[in-house]
Amino acid sequence: MDNLRKLQLIEVEILEEIDKVCRDEGIDYSLYAGSLLGAVRHKGFIPWDDDLDICMTRSNYNKFIQAWESGEHKGYFLQNKEKETTFTQSFTKIRKDHTAFIQGEFECGIYHTGIFVDIFPMDRIPNGRLKKISFKLKCLLYQLYTREFLPEKSNFLVKCIAFFVLSLTPKKIRQKKRFKL
Repeated sequence: MDNLRKLQLIEVEILEEIDKVCRDEGIDYSLYAGSLLGAVRHKGFIPWDDDLDICMTRSNYNKFIQAWESGEHKGYFLQNKEKETTFTQSFTKIRKDHTAFIQGEFECGIYHTGIFVDIFPMDRIPNGRLKKISFKLKCLLYQLYTREFLPEKSNFLVKCIAFFVLSLTPKKIRQKKRFKL
């Protein structure tokens, strides 16, 4: 069995633990992105896919985090910005302890990088043009306050604005603003 297949099987094992919590607590979730495509088109993983993604409504996401935290999950742990301030993602990962899966150089040594399943919260986009613009700006600020570094693939103006926002907002205030957003 090759390493990719071993990785995928561990991800399924993690998903089974997540599924148990969701079933016990009445939490709905869905496969997401490439994981959903793989399940439909390939009856499993996309052959080259190395991660597993699920999504939940925001209310189910919050309920899941609370349920996970109140339970005991030997060999697995929840990771997000609220649990680890050095974590740079705006969603949650459930990781398997005593494993390693390094996705990018920026992760090395910053936080635990075990094999994982990503859990994405899904929020409704409001109706109305101004409400949508406000929602998108709040999302961008939330991402900036979560990642705490300049977006690489942005234009000069966005990078300048992000630099000033991060420079002028102390870390403790960023955390408070993230919770409000």
